[in-house]
Amino acid sequence: MNSGTSTSGYKLRLNRYLTENNIDGFAVVNNRERFLIPSDENTFGGIKVPKSRKSMFRIRRDPSMRWFDLGSGSNSSLLPLPMNVNNKLDLNELMRCFPSSGFLWTIGISYGVDLLPNTTLHIKRRVESNGADGEILCHLHADLKMLQFELPYLRFTLDKESIQVLTGSNETLFSEADKSLLEDTLRFLNNFEDHFPSMMNTKKRQYCLLGQHFLKTVCSIQVNDTMIFINKDKLRNKVFPCANTTINEIGNYLYYQRPSFSKTERFLFCEDDEHGGPDLLNVPEKQIDIDE
Repeated sequence: MNSGTSTSGYKLRLNRYLTENNIDGFAVVNNRERFLIPSDENTFGGIKVPKSRKSMFRIRRDPSMRWFDLGSGSNSSLLPLPMNVNNKLDLNELMRCFPSSGFLWTIGISYGVDLLPNTTLHIKRRVESNGADGEILCHLHADLKMLQFELPYLRFTLDKESIQVLTGSNETLFSEADKSLLEDTLRFLNNFEDHFPSMMNTKKRQYCLLGQHFLKTVCSIQVNDTMIFINKDKLRNKVFPCANTTINEIGNYLYYQRPSFSKTERFLFCEDDEHGGPDLLNVPEKQIDIDE
């Protein structure tokens, strides 16, 4: 049997198991105590985060207490920007998915534990003629069992190089106030780099953080090293778990039957930069027999 047939087979079995047990999706813990969604088919308003170093979907939690870290800045999701072949902001892709005629682009500044403030790009639908705000359609692990949900806005982190691309564009994407904010931020970063070049962080964000922004759209249940996503109506109607099946059995099955992507070094050692620690993400991707 070739690898393509084998891959299709285990994904079909996993899809059937999720469907039969009324499960919308799941995530598993890696060696860094981070819940990651093991898939390469995840899109946010048309922006695809492929299976690469950019695809580590993480749901923040306190690893020592094993519950969600709800009060440390993880209320909304934070996405990596789409990049072109030169590893620069693909502005054309952003504009294709979120044209200014239908979407409002704004700039945000957040202050956290980092030395420098974080600059973010917020994209939301413009107010419709009836006064209603439209939400942005998103999908997780469509290759296993599509989990569809909507977010009121998307938030992307901006590094210095991406800010340069935005400020250098001839497109009318921002209000005058936001455009001035971007220009002021770029001047500040340039001045900071002139005086403290060794302290300048030039890394681009490589992960998608899914916080309460996402979690409030589903019911999430943590079972040991597995997190299960359940439709709230299905839980309310008591169709989960199914008869003669325990939540522990379901959690164990999903953990040990998870896709091979979640058994690679890249997945096992993934950690967001904001948590510090050694950078072990550049190791070769290979299969690890962690279940044997």
